Amino acid sequence: MRMKKSKWSATYLRALSLLLLIPQIENPWVRSRALQSVEHLVSRMAEKKERTSYLLSFLQDPSFEIQLQAAIMLSRVDNTITNGLPILIVAATDTNQLTQKIRAQIPNKTNPLGLNSIIAGLVRTKQGLAQEALQRVQSSNASPTQASQF
Repeated sequence: MRMKKSKWSATYLRALSLLLLIPQIENPWVRSRALQSVEHLVSRMAEKKERTSYLLSFLQDPSFEIQLQAAIMLSRVDNTITNGLPILIVAATDTNQLTQKIRAQIPNKTNPLGLNSIIAGLVRTKQGLAQEALQRVQSSNASPTQASQF
């Protein structure tokens, strides 16, 4: 006699399938948006080890935006993991480098009016998110006197 699969296990399998597809997406912009859209699925994974392992793999992505996104998500999922610190530090402290990395991801043919102000807004937003992530990671890994340095 075959047992009927529960709705939960079927949903979990669909979610897992979706998560496994994201690293295979070739286009970095689409891959970034896909990762962003499944953040709630990652946070609901049963095992903390699974969540951190999944996000750690994105720290090696060729796209800096995806690395940054993974480092920020990782700080929310497990703020004791420090692997994303170098990425977060660059994003939080080096406006020029972050601007260059964001600009490099925009196709050369794209030149809408106001592009510089759009990029400046993205940089400010990403710097704020990186600073918040740094504070989360630092607060769980540093002594009280070190925590005030960032």
